[in-house]
This record gives sequence, structure tokens and C-alpha cells, in this order.
Amino acid sequence: MNFTHRSRISLPNKFTISEVLVSALFGHQQNTRKLNNPTNKFTQQSASSNHRDKIEKVAMSRPILYTLHLSPPCRAVELTAKALGLDLEQKVVNLLTGDHLKPDYLKMNPQHTIPVLDDNGTIIPESHAIMIYLVSKYGKDDSLYSKEIVKQAKLNAALHFESGVLFARMRFLFEPILFRGSSEMPADRTEYIEKAYQLLEDTLVDDYVVGSTPTIADFSCISTISSLMGVIPLESTKYPKILAWVDRLKALPYYEEANESGAVQLSSAVLASKEKNAAKASL
Repeated sequence: MNFTHRSRISLPNKFTISEVLVSALFGHQQNTRKLNNPTNKFTQQSASSNHRDKIEKVAMSRPILYTLHLSPPCRAVELTAKALGLDLEQKVVNLLTGDHLKPDYLKMNPQHTIPVLDDNGTIIPESHAIMIYLVSKYGKDDSLYSKEIVKQAKLNAALHFESGVLFARMRFLFEPILFRGSSEMPADRTEYIEKAYQLLEDTLVDDYVVGSTPTIADFSCISTISSLMGVIPLESTKYPKILAWVDRLKALPYYEEANESGAVQLSSAVLASKEKNAAKASL
């Protein structure tokens, strides 16, 4: 699961399920003009017909998201789309059969990562970029990604924190287990995760990562944190702000569908691989 805004791993033509997991992991509303009341009945009917045609055309050309639910960056995009009330056509990229290495996919995204957005021919291949694009184009307002320059700078900083710290340290822990047959969680790597937790705890001075309402920074951070906390639990006494933040996001009506199930699947896959690797090592 290419995390897409993170580092990219090239897969061989033949690969194991563990390799696939790592690759997958690491890797508007349109404003409608109010019509003047026409005096001509034919004109009115024609305008109505044109309006219906536009609606049907929009309905037929939904943005396409190439995705895999196990991947945190894919889930961050899904959360954003749900928050916008945007109905994306989702196409699952089957990494096991090499969908991401097929000529048509490589032509669309030479980095062969997921997620990728195809909005009627406009191709956006990176999760943070996709989220900003969707909010900018389809958002009714800028509450998810502020246009105000100071708040936008803070949001951008939070997105970089997610990719450069939270996600990077998760991969640092998960990759050897999923990809290299390790059954260990070295102390230095779990310590990096704990330090990342503390940085996020210190960052949460408001209800959400940047301000008092959810933004794409929250969607990006929670996609990684929810995957990590199933492997390295969050202690309530050490990280009360994070746990309260997680609970607030879980209260969103679309959270379970867009994020929770995939996060549980990923953390379960890591723990199962760890046990399987340990069993092999003991033979």
C-alpha cells in the first residue's frame, strides 16, 4: 500500500502478501445560477431540460479514487470525501495481482502509488494533494482547509508532521515485520513511536489538530494514529488529549466506514505477521 505522500517501494514482478501489504501501506457542489423567469414557455422547458442534462452529466462523471482501504493515506482521502458529502467512485487497486504495475496505471501514475484521483482527466497522485484539491474544488466553504494564510500555514505544517513524523515512524516499525520477516519490535523503534505520540499530545492545544473543528490535518493524522494504536497502545494517563481527540473523530457519522475498519485490519495484519514470523523462527 503505497502511502503515496510517503516513500515509495518498488515491487518485483512476483511478490509475497507481506510485500503487497508494505507496498500498499507505504506507498461542488457546483454553484448554479438562478434562472430568470422566462416569459416563453419553450425557453423555460429548454432551460429545465438543460439543467437536467447538466445534473445527469455530473452524476455520470463522478471523480474516481484508486484506493485500498488498508492504506492510511487512502483512508484520509475517504474521510475528506465523506466530510464533503462527495460521492467518489472507488476503484480498488489489487496490488496482489499487480494492478499498480499495469501499463494503463503506470501511464496515469508513473510512481505506481495509491491513492490516485482521476477527476474527469485531472490526475492527482498524492493523498495530501488530493485532499486539498477536493476541498478547494468541491467544498461549500473552507472549513476543512482554510484560505486564511496563517491558518493554512498551520494546516500545511500539520500535514508535513503527519507524513514526516507520524507516518514515517509507523513505517519504521511496521516494515520489518510485514516485509522482512521480523518478529521483533525493537526498543528504539517503539520509543520513536512514543515520542511521536508525545509530539501529537503537545500539539493538541485545541479540540482538533488546528483549531476547534475538524480539518484535513485531523483526517491525515488519524489515519496513521488509528493504525498505530492497535499495535502500540495509547496509555490514557500519558496521552489523554490524543484519546479525547480520537473519541471526537470517532463521533463523526462517517468515521467507522471511512477509517476505523481499515485501521483495525492493518494493525491486525501487523500483529498476525509478527506472530507468524516468530513461529517460523522457532522451527
